[in-house]
Amino acid sequence: MTQLQQTYQMFTTPTDITGMASGLENQAVENPMPAANALAGLLGGQTQPPGAGQAFYNQNHVYSPTDDSAASTQLNANAAAIANIQGMAATNLAAIQQRLQDLPSLESDLSTATSITQITAINGRIATESQFVQGQQAQAANLQVLATEQSQSQDQQAEEQHAQESSTLAAQYKAAGSQ
Repeated sequence: MTQLQQTYQMFTTPTDITGMASGLENQAVENPMPAANALAGLLGGQTQPPGAGQAFYNQNHVYSPTDDSAASTQLNANAAAIANIQGMAATNLAAIQQRLQDLPSLESDLSTATSITQITAINGRIATESQFVQGQQAQAANLQVLATEQSQSQDQQAEEQHAQESSTLAAQYKAAGSQ
């Protein structure tokens, strides 16, 4: 009779999978990246670096031009954009590291499981964590694309600035020659 009761309890008692590896149950680990609609401001440098981005900005920034020229504005925006990209990458890496630190507790739960229901629940939790890791890998790949495109955008901006300066000088030269 006891074995029948244990079997009944095994199938009817739910296993709390969110209680397993509780350090993994927070937004900063599950999805550390900013919302997609915030990326334009972050990558364009219009949004100042938050969190980890601010640390990279402070560490790598040397000078901020204070005149209001287009070139100075762009230089400041590029510095913020680079720091934002570094901050997003560092935040994503920190989330992955946190996940790696907490995964051994799932292994421990698996080794101490006493029923097939618990084992199934733990395996489900491991599968969920695998999905989170795959999501973060996709985010990291997209971040790499965004960083590459940001670099190309900065090169384009420099060329445009040079073309604008050349046009301005040519117009000034032409105006001076016609006087």
